[in-house]
Amino acid sequence: MNAERRTTHARTVCRRLICLCALLTLAFSATGCGKKGPPLPMDKPGTFTWVTAQAVPAGDGCIGFSGSLQGDMLQLDSVVIELEAVAEDANCPSCPFKPTMRRTYSAGMLGLQGESTEFMQTICVDDDAASYRWRFVARSTHRNAPYGLSTIKMMTLR
Repeated sequence: MNAERRTTHARTVCRRLICLCALLTLAFSATGCGKKGPPLPMDKPGTFTWVTAQAVPAGDGCIGFSGSLQGDMLQLDSVVIELEAVAEDANCPSCPFKPTMRRTYSAGMLGLQGESTEFMQTICVDDDAASYRWRFVARSTHRNAPYGLSTIKMMTLR
């Protein structure tokens, strides 16, 4: 009887261990992060924010642009200056922005490398528009990072 009792006891212990392992496996699999897809980095590399964005008339149909960015300049691919010619009296902030001219500059062309976060660039326009709506777009070397958009601003040449 002793041998039979030991065998029954061993089977009971074995069954309890199997049940415990199954419950632990179920508990660990059920408490996963719950998010589908690959993990994303916490610091969002390659994102940029415009600290300043300014434009002033520079004479002879030219516009002087200046701006400064916040972000890792080593991950900045390019800056795009977008312009939309508008009628002089068309100050419509809620109208859709439809740029008619885009100028793309690499980070190196604007001197935005390493510690430098500020740039200046002059663009001469060919049309006779008196006013322009414009914005800056910062593009990251990370292709999935969102563009850093400045607010759409209005400036008058005359």
